[in-house]
Amino acid sequence: MAVPNVVYSLIVRYSYLSFRIQLVVPAGTTSYDVLPSILPLPLFNFYTKFAAVELIEQSMDDIIDLGECPGCKQTVDITRPNEYNIVHCECGIVWCSECKKEPHWPMSCQMAAEWMRRWLQHGVDADEHSQRLREITCCCLGPPILFGEAEKFAECKNCNIGFNPQTMFIETRGGHPCRKIEKFHSLSDRILPNEYVPPIKKEVVEICQKARSYRFDATKLNELEKASRKLKDAFAGLEKLRDIRQMVLYIIEYGMAWVHMEKNLSDRALIKANLSQLLRQYEEVIAIINYQRSNFNDSVGSLNSSVQKTIEMIKRYV
Repeated sequence: MAVPNVVYSLIVRYSYLSFRIQLVVPAGTTSYDVLPSILPLPLFNFYTKFAAVELIEQSMDDIIDLGECPGCKQTVDITRPNEYNIVHCECGIVWCSECKKEPHWPMSCQMAAEWMRRWLQHGVDADEHSQRLREITCCCLGPPILFGEAEKFAECKNCNIGFNPQTMFIETRGGHPCRKIEKFHSLSDRILPNEYVPPIKKEVVEICQKARSYRFDATKLNELEKASRKLKDAFAGLEKLRDIRQMVLYIIEYGMAWVHMEKNLSDRALIKANLSQLLRQYEEVIAIINYQRSNFNDSVGSLNSSVQKTIEMIKRYV
C-alpha cells in the first residue's frame, strides 16, 4: 500500500537533522550580506526588521523610532525630536510622522485635517452640492477623492487611475473599461455628512492650487528630470533643485493655508507676500531650465536662500 504524501511530510518535519554550512565570503563583506542569496527575501526582510526593532527598543536613548514607508513598505528611521514631523524615504515619498498623511508643516495635524476638509469642499462643483458627498482614499495614499454620490467617474490625482464609483471598476475618462478588468483598491470609502464648510479666500485658492498642480504634475516632473540629466555637467546647482523642489512647493501650499487658517498673525501680509514671491521665483527657475540659460546656478542658489528665509520667518510664529 502506498504511503500518503502527508505521512512523508510528517516524517520530514519531525525527524529533521540540524546542520551547519561554512560560508566563505569575500573580503569586505559579512555573512549578513549573503543571506539574501540563501533566504527568501520576504523572510529575510521580516527577520531584519524584527531584529532592528528589538535593537532600538533595547537602546538606552530614545532618539530613533522605526516607521514603514507607505509606498515601498521599506523600514525607515524617524529621528526624535523631529522639528517638522517629516519622514523621507529613499524612494522619494515623504509623509508626516504623526498623522501619516502628506507633510503639512507649519500646520498642526488637526489644522491640516480641517484645511483639507475645506479644500475638498471647495473643489466640488456647484451641482454636486445638491448630492451627498462621497470620499474615497486610494491605496496609494494620495489626497482623498471627493465627488457627488451619483457620479459615474472619479480619478485619483496622485496615481491618475480613473474608476466608476458605482461599480468600483477601473475605467478611462470616457467611460470605457480597461483591457484588463480590475477593481479600484481603496483604503476608505464613506459618505460625508452634510455640514457647513467655511469658504477659502480666492487669492489663497489660486496660490495653493498652483503649488499643488506643480507638485502633482507628472509631466512637468518628467521634464525637470529630463532637463536634469541633460544639463547635469553644465549646471552644478541642478542637484540642489531636485532636493528643494518638493520642499518649496510644500511650503508654498501649506504655508499659505496656515496663514489663512491661523487668525492670530501679526505679520500676515508679509508672510503671504514672501510665499507669493517664492512661487514666482520657482516658476522663473523652471523657465530657466527649459531655456538652458547661463544664470541657472545663481537662480537655484537664490531660490534655496529664499525658501530657507521663509521657513525661518514662519518658525517665529509656530
